[in-house]
Amino acid sequence: MEFTCCIIGRTQLAVDCSKILLHNGIIIRHVFTDDKSFQEWAESLKIEVHSIAHFESKSKLPLDLSSISNFFGNFDFLFSIVNDVIISEYVLKSVKRCPINYHNGPLPKYAGMNAAHWALLNGEKTHGVVWHIMEKTIDTGAILTKKDILIDDSDDITK
Repeated sequence: MEFTCCIIGRTQLAVDCSKILLHNGIIIRHVFTDDKSFQEWAESLKIEVHSIAHFESKSKLPLDLSSISNFFGNFDFLFSIVNDVIISEYVLKSVKRCPINYHNGPLPKYAGMNAAHWALLNGEKTHGVVWHIMEKTIDTGAILTKKDILIDDSDDITK
């Protein structure tokens, strides 16, 4: 069975995760980003690239609202990887199978932004990363997988 996806994200992590998706046979149809290296990587593979700003408000999406479900309904998955733009519930519900978010902290304890910084400031001995289903309320969806990471005494927020 062939699966397709759309990715919204930034940084080398978005590129690395996209490579893993491709390696596992998932077809990436569209990328939404403002990160030059992710954009160039996607374009080199002939993946259609759009500005991440399209998600900042419904009025900036490249489609009118009546077309959103048709657009996102063509994808099995929507992956959000290093993305701080809130995706509307309408878009989340339009994806065929599910929208999935990468979060750089254990949930629910470190929901929200800058999770790793908060963990270090709070003196945590472990941290983690989570892949979870996206829902209307940020960082509350069912956890699909997680990995705990030990925090070394030399780790600090400046690194």
